Amino acid sequence: MSKLSIKAENTSYSARLIKLPVLRKHVNADRLQCVAILGSNVITGLNAKENDLYVFFPLECSINVEYLAHSDSLDKPELNRNKTKGFFSPKHGRVKAISLRGEKSEGYIVPVSTIEDWSGYKFKEDDLNKDFDHIGNTMLCTKYINGEILRNLERAASQERNKNKKAKRESKLVENQFRVAEDTDNLKRNCFKIKPEDTITISYKIHGANMSIGNVLCKKTLKWYEKILKKLKVNISDTHYDLIYASRRIIKNCYADKTNNSFYDVDIWGLMAEKYKGAIKDNVVLYGEVYGQLPNGKWIQKNYDYGLAANTADFIVYRGTIINNKGEVFEMSTPQLTSYCMKMGLKMVPVFYYGKAKDWDVSIELNEHWHEHFLVKMQAKYNEKDCYMCKNVVPEEGICLIKEGDFFEGYKLKSFKFLKRESDELDAGEQNIEDVESAKPNITT
Repeated sequence: MSKLSIKAENTSYSARLIKLPVLRKHVNADRLQCVAILGSNVITGLNAKENDLYVFFPLECSINVEYLAHSDSLDKPELNRNKTKGFFSPKHGRVKAISLRGEKSEGYIVPVSTIEDWSGYKFKEDDLNKDFDHIGNTMLCTKYINGEILRNLERAASQERNKNKKAKRESKLVENQFRVAEDTDNLKRNCFKIKPEDTITISYKIHGANMSIGNVLCKKTLKWYEKILKKLKVNISDTHYDLIYASRRIIKNCYADKTNNSFYDVDIWGLMAEKYKGAIKDNVVLYGEVYGQLPNGKWIQKNYDYGLAANTADFIVYRGTIINNKGEVFEMSTPQLTSYCMKMGLKMVPVFYYGKAKDWDVSIELNEHWHEHFLVKMQAKYNEKDCYMCKNVVPEEGICLIKEGDFFEGYKLKSFKFLKRESDELDAGEQNIEDVESAKPNITT
């Protein structure tokens, strides 16, 4: 018996062992079939049959090139095991959003036997419907990141480490007082987690640069005499409230000698922090998107203006928390967040629905397939349109679904038109701020 095991480090871009549901004919190709996997339309060959065991790979994951060569899937025949031609690039093995003869291609599936033959791992019955991106210590798939972006990140991280070592910089952060944004998982992969009785919020997904901003307890720089008194056991307060802000992964101002470290030519997060610092009360941390254009005219996300004038950016909120002096986090409900934003003059993402999941569409029967029908109707209602907020004609990104509770639980449902646009931009070598920020570890500058 194999000693290998499967595991997932990033479930949003991991593979999944599945049993094929009913397949249907491709609308315009006699040698192809289509099958719905996790709410995504996948195109496959005629060999696939209902109930066969397959492995599903999601959009924008990068599949191990050695496996692709083993399964004759690379577009350079000389690199494949049997010298036949496939369609994956040996540079990255990326699963792309494409349209093929009138059908959407939203993923990739392979017979499980091809992975067993390559890896030596024999899948077990309890592996069914499990997510995995590693077999043993071997990476099978991961989130695709442009190679140039990764090289730039490595250089920037090295420079930052050297700078911090030389300067002996000391962070002003108090542990557990500020947290960067949490990722939202793909609703298609997680719709089964939504129950009819759950209270949910459905809101518009804004395509911008993620930002978190909070007025939290920080270390105070003590005067020389305060340091002496503190050593003498005199009760000297060494914390105070200070504004901290971050991109998706990087806290931008945790040092007193903050320097600009930005994907853009200007620190757009710093500009928004300065603009809205008076709207962030003590113990409040807000999460949102910065969108529009920089003062120099560069787009935060190309052509996504959201009705703003040229050379103008703004900040819009989608989540709020309150954090006490012990570091305990309390989520604001949608009504609480709406009230706070109105009172403080902040924009909030458009909310399409707030209430019980079962009441969003009462025509959906409350049976074992409720969540599947819920997802299909969500896609039909909210996806594949142009952005109604933008003056430019661009596809809407999609929606976010947040399940109300003591802890943040959010999911995203993106439009295929948007995913196709992102895929085409990656093909053209355009760097995307969200990909850059998602590739970075949680660090401070």
